[in-house]
Amino acid sequence: MDEKLKKESLEWIKEVIFAALIITIIMGALYAYTGRWPPLVVVESGSMQHSDDTSYVGVIDTGDIVLAKKSDFSEITTYVKGRVTGYSTYGDYGDVIIYRPYGKDTTPIIHRAVLYLEWNETGQSFDAPDLKYLDYGTDYRTDSGTWYDIREGIEIIDYGYSNKVLSINIRYLLTNPSSRHDGYITAGDHNVAKNLGIDQPRICAEPVKYEWVVGKAVGELPWFGIIKLLFSGTLGTHPAPANSWQMLILSIALIIAVPIVAEKIMDVYRERRKTEKEAEVVEGEGAISETIAGEADDEEIF
Repeated sequence: MDEKLKKESLEWIKEVIFAALIITIIMGALYAYTGRWPPLVVVESGSMQHSDDTSYVGVIDTGDIVLAKKSDFSEITTYVKGRVTGYSTYGDYGDVIIYRPYGKDTTPIIHRAVLYLEWNETGQSFDAPDLKYLDYGTDYRTDSGTWYDIREGIEIIDYGYSNKVLSINIRYLLTNPSSRHDGYITAGDHNVAKNLGIDQPRICAEPVKYEWVVGKAVGELPWFGIIKLLFSGTLGTHPAPANSWQMLILSIALIIAVPIVAEKIMDVYRERRKTEKEAEVVEGEGAISETIAGEADDEEIF
């Protein structure tokens, strides 16, 4: 094998190994942080968007990638609790959770945890302790006039970025024996804005048990999940916002351009340093020549 070709092949192999090592370190760190594998989830629909046709950084849009962090029950803040404390994620109060309906091995749902219901065995009703910190009549309404012993429904006033009145049908949950258990009421931000309401019973007929929660969404890598959706063929059903495509193309262009530009700058810097060193060598040789010439003149004098 030609020596030059052999050297180039070895360099290429080294770069591939180095890139694989970097990816392994990054994925390992993400796994350590989230506590689950895979640590990344690609958002496949626009149910959490805050616009029909525009993607925003800091809001979950079609084609975004988020981390699914395994979290204790105490680490999940509902919309109602967040509204009291001011805690917010992805453009609204509370945490966004990733859950599997009924705990089955199906495509996970990425929606906001609205509130947590507790089954009241004594009253054969539901309690919603998250509501106790809100003002009745101003922030919410129930058939019981308070946050406990609810049998008909809950209305959360001025809910979400769309400022809707969000209705939770407690009567339906009571008529379904399998729904009589503790769990989260969940909803997509955009679904509420489009008057599609909560997930129960449209997506999951029961309150979401904590055991069904895969994790809570943290962080955001916008746009890059579009590549996965493109190859999986799901973009036809749930198109990504137009500006997501534009930002993805721009981001890829920058990723390609930045190393090239950086390399060019380094080449210019190295060339300049080389020229400076050559000039220093020439100056040094000139000084030595002058010294030798001077010594020769001195010898002639003597």
